[in-house]
Amino acid sequence: MITDREYRINIHSVEQAASLIERKLANMGIDTHKHPTARHENGKHVYLKNRKDFVTYYIKFATAPFLKFGDYFRQYKGQVGDSMNQDRINELQDNDVLFFAQPHYIYYCSVAHFKEFALVRPNDKSQGKLVMSIAISKLERFI
Repeated sequence: MITDREYRINIHSVEQAASLIERKLANMGIDTHKHPTARHENGKHVYLKNRKDFVTYYIKFATAPFLKFGDYFRQYKGQVGDSMNQDRINELQDNDVLFFAQPHYIYYCSVAHFKEFALVRPNDKSQGKLVMSIAISKLERFI
């Protein structure tokens, strides 16, 4: 019997996640090209731009989900989430797509969906910056 464990992927970098996402999008008929960004506090980020309709696919890689998500937001006690700087979200259009890559899974949602369900908190690492966080349960699994 084949189990889910045998199909588990192992992603070690944003570049690897971007390649997996790019291949799956290509299989769906979506032609993209990569635009790497600078390193951010939670890992590297990559943009994939759709060549036809100019939708941006923004990929964030983290080695683990936001484990203290349920501690910050009591209504999600016991759940994990993921976060992005509010400034980065505000640069994107509502129809753009966010991918949250982790070592074994990739989740996604539109920027509009993220804004609808995201919760805002101060960034512990940089004064004055805000972070938007979302429960993993509010995201769709891509891979």
